[in-house]
Amino acid sequence: MSTSDPKNVPRTNLRGLASHWRNDLIAGFSVALVALPLALGIAMAAGAPPISGLLSSVVGGLLTTFLRGSHVAVNGPGNGLIVIVATAFTALGGPEAFPHVLGAVVVAGAVQVAFGLLRLGKLGDMVPAAVIQGMLAAIGLIIVGKQLHVLVGQESSASSPIGVFRELPESFANLNPYVALIGVLSVLVVVLHPKVKTKLVHFVPAPLWVVLIAVPLVLLFNFLQPHSIQLLGRSYHVGPELLVSIPDDLIGSLEGPDFTMIDDPSFWMVVFTFSLVNSIENIVSVKAVDKLDSYRRQSSPNRDLVAVGLSTMTAGMIGALPVLTVIARSSVNVNHGAHTGWSNFFHGAILLVFVVFLAPLMQEIPLAALAGILVYTGYKLTAPKVIADTLHKGPDHFLIFCVTLTATLVWGLLVGILVGVVAELVSHLVILGLPPRESFLRLWQTKVEKVEEKGEPHLLRVRGVANYLNIPRLRNALEDASEREHLIVDFTPALLIDNTLLEYTHDFGRRYEHEHEEGRFDVIGLEAHRAISDHPDALHVLERPLRERRLTPRQQRIRELAEENGWEFEARRDWDPSHLDEFHFFRVHPVEYRDTVVRGSYDLDGDEPPIEWTVSDVTFDEGVLMPEVYHTTAQVLHLPFELPELILEREEILDRVLELAGFQDIDFRSYTSFSKKFVLKGPDEASIRRFMTPRLLEFFESEEIYHLESNGHEIVVFKFMRLASPREVEGMLDFSERLCRLLQEER
Repeated sequence: MSTSDPKNVPRTNLRGLASHWRNDLIAGFSVALVALPLALGIAMAAGAPPISGLLSSVVGGLLTTFLRGSHVAVNGPGNGLIVIVATAFTALGGPEAFPHVLGAVVVAGAVQVAFGLLRLGKLGDMVPAAVIQGMLAAIGLIIVGKQLHVLVGQESSASSPIGVFRELPESFANLNPYVALIGVLSVLVVVLHPKVKTKLVHFVPAPLWVVLIAVPLVLLFNFLQPHSIQLLGRSYHVGPELLVSIPDDLIGSLEGPDFTMIDDPSFWMVVFTFSLVNSIENIVSVKAVDKLDSYRRQSSPNRDLVAVGLSTMTAGMIGALPVLTVIARSSVNVNHGAHTGWSNFFHGAILLVFVVFLAPLMQEIPLAALAGILVYTGYKLTAPKVIADTLHKGPDHFLIFCVTLTATLVWGLLVGILVGVVAELVSHLVILGLPPRESFLRLWQTKVEKVEEKGEPHLLRVRGVANYLNIPRLRNALEDASEREHLIVDFTPALLIDNTLLEYTHDFGRRYEHEHEEGRFDVIGLEAHRAISDHPDALHVLERPLRERRLTPRQQRIRELAEENGWEFEARRDWDPSHLDEFHFFRVHPVEYRDTVVRGSYDLDGDEPPIEWTVSDVTFDEGVLMPEVYHTTAQVLHLPFELPELILEREEILDRVLELAGFQDIDFRSYTSFSKKFVLKGPDEASIRRFMTPRLLEFFESEEIYHLESNGHEIVVFKFMRLASPREVEGMLDFSERLCRLLQEER
């Protein structure tokens, strides 16, 4: 759907609520179901009271929604807080230091507000991408290490991440089988949930499935009463201490901040850690969530820093954890149909209802179940996909990722970030191969020159070392010229262009062309440099042709098929298939790349021009920074005529339930078989009904079921959430040819 059209962008405030409350309520409810166990688990893993995590989500929904600059993001406690808060407890006096931690949270929130008011949000662009990935991966490993102990009913007394991992063999040797059963089942549920294709299963988030499965086991083994269970001659203790603990008097149990340590250097070290790491994580998360927004709205990082800062101050005052923008829950929000920020508000309101009315039920949730969720959450931050992504961007990127990861595990988050930033700079100087004095001189003398000639495009020429330290120079030059119709960035004179600056340049270009209807943005000069890898954002230094990729047997057969029919075949990976964003499915499932591209055309009868088509293997995920990677083989038909915007896909039980709740599916009473097989939806029902002639309806009734989507001038067709075999590719091409003939005849 053409949701990127400014005319279609949802209104905000009360108008947006009136127009989209149903979609946002469903999305907010789904997010609340995810946030409930996650917020409890994050708080407990950090050593804080469970209620503090829930209150953070409530504040993030009820307050942050009205202060921030983002649109479909969800706010609450983030995964990084597990490490930061746990470290804060150690620095400020141990398990009883929660009031002092809250004092640091309030002050850190004020610092974040200052960051936003001073417009320092854009400095987040200067943190090298490899450093951010390394920091997040380290956080993931720390979470996994700590929660594996809880998952088997044990605890770790180690004060360092390395020590936590060293104690794992002992915890596994002394595991409680009843606790471990719940923990392992919980991990299996969250791992298998994305692989189940039933919509009803997907509509209920994986964390809620974990709770629904774990609580009956708690009742079966009677965890509510302390006792021992005999198994194979050994006695294992179970009891309420293995469950979530929430006080009966919620209001009376809330703790307030204590500022008595404000003159202690350790207090300010905690404040600085909270402020810096949370600000970086929030800026990165906001940028990532903007890429998920199907309406392509852009957020203000400075306004968001002020919003999460004020919300964090409020959270600290009532005994809650800091508030951040969280990617995973935001992805759930988008995938469940959120249109405006009201979905975040609904998520906070629903959680508040849970806190007030369902506290007794929460006390039956086992810690092992929450540990299972967090183990998978931590794994996602350092999954094989993350490693593969860093390798795709080049060995230099992978090296800095590993250095940051290791330094963070050994010395902590602040030192890890500093070491990563310095290591990135050192790697650039080494790659340049110049004497140290000359290298620093070239870095210092880096320039972005404006080259203007009357009647010519606006040209920005970059000289020197174009790395992450020079993003402010490039940003200022780009923003000064952003009203021009045609912008060109020329890197020909640059000695080096690093991943972070190149990624920023490409992101700016995509935003510029979207925001300026007549605007064009080009990057030139990279062909004069050697790319470290085939990734478009890889570090560039000298010229070197890339080696041709070796084809798989499947690709060889598809190439043979193309040669037999006179089609074009290309196996090179395309990292910028931005045209796929014009289809709704690929806007909410971001495309990483496509490859194995075949191009051809249908020469239909008559005087009409041929219909050109492209078939390619598309790799996409469920959300930015999410490790669940999917593949499909999709065909795009480039039509010489217009048709309505619509989506046609297989109907499942959940679609019928949503239809009863008021979500429109365009049915045809005379074609019950079609209406039972398919969900048909689009913005203009009258136009779609005119388009779906009896012959078309009968055609779809008799054919195999494909996902088919029209954006008005193109159609995308695919069937599987996997790569299609060569025979299946032929079947899809035959289906599309018959469809095109029928569309031409029905015009």
